[in-house]
Amino acid sequence: MVQAEHWIVDLDARLVERWRPGDERPEVLREDLAWRPGDHDALLIDLRGYFAEVLGE
Repeated sequence: MVQAEHWIVDLDARLVERWRPGDERPEVLREDLAWRPGDHDALLIDLRGYFAEVLGE
């Protein structure tokens, strides 16, 4: 059974909080986010580039 993780995207702080089952505190990501669903290749998101594009910089 796959347990979900949740991402909270904070545009003002330019970071992502990653919450996984059982976490008491989130993992705070500022540079990149890698997500590997099961046996698949990882999805890698360049957060600095993402925020620059979203915020029009």
